[in-house]
Amino acid sequence: MSAAARLLALALRQTWRDARGGELRVLVAALVIACAAVAAVGFFTDRIRLVLERQAGELLAADLVIAGTQPPADFLDAEAGRRGLAHARTLTFPSVVLNADASALAELKAVAPGYPLRGALKTAPEPYAPAADTRETPVPGTVWADERLLAELGAGVGSTLDVGASRLTVTRVLAYEPDRGGDLFSLAPRLMMALADLPATQLVQPGSRVTWRLLLAGTPEAVAGYRDWLGLRLPASMRVQDVREARPELRVALERAGRFLGLAAVAAVLVAGVGIAIAARRYALRHRDAVALMRCFGVTQGRVLALYSIELALLGLAGGLAGAGLGWLAQQGLAAILGELAGGTLPAASWRPLPAALATGLVAV
Repeated sequence: MSAAARLLALALRQTWRDARGGELRVLVAALVIACAAVAAVGFFTDRIRLVLERQAGELLAADLVIAGTQPPADFLDAEAGRRGLAHARTLTFPSVVLNADASALAELKAVAPGYPLRGALKTAPEPYAPAADTRETPVPGTVWADERLLAELGAGVGSTLDVGASRLTVTRVLAYEPDRGGDLFSLAPRLMMALADLPATQLVQPGSRVTWRLLLAGTPEAVAGYRDWLGLRLPASMRVQDVREARPELRVALERAGRFLGLAAVAAVLVAGVGIAIAARRYALRHRDAVALMRCFGVTQGRVLALYSIELALLGLAGGLAGAGLGWLAQQGLAAILGELAGGTLPAASWRPLPAALATGLVAV
């Protein structure tokens, strides 16, 4: 048997002996509490982060947006489909809309079927009527207008509007769009139309002030992989936006929530650390005589240090695993109590906080 194997076997026997003698109870208990606190806060924080990002994605109408002044290249859609990402295109630009002799500046939005990828549109059958969610978009030959535009034009549902060279019929009142807040020209009232009707209007010409968007949605892994794939393939005229870049107020909210809950985790570790320190001092005093005897019998300082380092590493790993399990149970209780405050049922936590809980056990000892 090699020296390392003998040292490991001795460390295992000593750990078992100390555990049976009750010397490690206080230390292990304090260690489990510290790891459980970190795990509980970490898992709960991760679930809050996921629900906030999900809600933020609804405000962007997608998980990822490629925006620019030129139509996105077809290979971007093709790659998104190959990776299993849902995708849809939109185009926004200001234009004048006519209803007989009345005219008004409107913000036109041409959308493809499938929009929005996150969240839902809300429409009403008449102005000032209750709005309801819908998964539909305007069919070719029709438009949806918001109440302010209809009032300015003196029009209503069923009216025919002149949109460029086309005449389109208003079929619904547009009440809500998930990504309306992120548009540049959001001061003008909205008119939504089918993207297929856009060429016939002849409104988009060279030099037109337009914004194309390619909306993408899917699993976090697929979205991250697509963004990495973009790399240098993205044209210079286009930019990539996610919920943090496109919506700065959401970025600030996510960062503040992370800092607050992170401070809660640090406070829990500090409180549990007091117990670990007391237990560790008691453990060291009880083993002082044993270390002195080993030194008298010729055991080197390095081997003594390695022996107790292995024992403490085993304690840290065991305490970390037990604390992570206890923390998982504790965060389930937190989610049941506080889940409604975060917007309802929380998504399942990922395993991302687990390494931090295990590292807490190893570092604390």
